[in-house]
Formats: sequence, structure tokens, C-alpha cells
Amino acid sequence: MSRFEKLEDTFEMPRLEDVLEQNQLPVEQVVDEAKALEKTYKEQDPFEIHDEEMDEISHMALEYGKSLHDLGMSVEVKNAGEIFTASSNMIKIALDARNMKMEKKLKLLRLELDRLKLDRTAPDQGETIQAENVTVLDRNTLLDQIREVTKQNNK
Repeated sequence: MSRFEKLEDTFEMPRLEDVLEQNQLPVEQVVDEAKALEKTYKEQDPFEIHDEEMDEISHMALEYGKSLHDLGMSVEVKNAGEIFTASSNMIKIALDARNMKMEKKLKLLRLELDRLKLDRTAPDQGETIQAENVTVLDRNTLLDQIREVTKQNNK
């Protein structure tokens, strides 16, 4: 007898055990679905999507800027100032979009170079480096040496 039997009867719900059995997926199926999601995520490059969006914004802003410039050339002089201001704002938006795209790429390259530099200069774990009466050890080795010295001093 289930402890939820009265609730199940009152609310006309299916038995808890039946629901749990239906919702259990085989482990292999869950792993396969996770791998499929991972593969889909790897195929979708968020940086590439950002680049495409910035290109689209830049293209649209340039197009509108050119059309506003042409409009400004064909209206009266007293009204042309505001139209040319709007045109220059559109061109500025296009330039900012292109610059943002390049700054992002440069930042990614800088981070990659920093990571490579750290990988090259950092010693491997557990490696002992000796140089002119100085020994560099990892934390655990140093703690072990301190314990040994204190044991010898306590004896």
C-alpha cells in the first residue's frame, strides 16, 4: 500500500509507481541525447553568429546612410542639414559595428596568446626546478618536507 494512495484516489491521479516507470529513460538514451546536444552546440559557433549580425547591421546602416545622403542632396538646403546628420549617424553605426567585430576578434586572439604564454612558462605539476641554490616545489611536496622536519625535531 502506497502512502500516496488516498491522495491518488482523491485527485484521481495515476499511481506514483506507474508514473515513475513511464518517465524512466534508459541510461544509454540519455547519454545519446546529451551527446547529440553537445554536437549541436559545437556546430553552432556563437562568435560566427555575432559576426554575421554585426555585418548585417553594418550593411543596413550603410545602405540607409547612403539613401539619406541621396535624399539630402535632393531637398531644399534648409532641410538638408537634419537629413545629413541622420546619414552621418547611420554611417557611424556601421563603423561602430565593424569596429566591435574587430575588437572582439582581437580580444579573443589576445586571450589565446596569453593562455599559450602561460602554458609555455608554467612548470608541470610535481616538477622540481633547480636554479642557483633555489628549489621550487609544489605545495604538497613542501608540506611533506615540513612534516618530516617537525617529526625529526620532536624526536
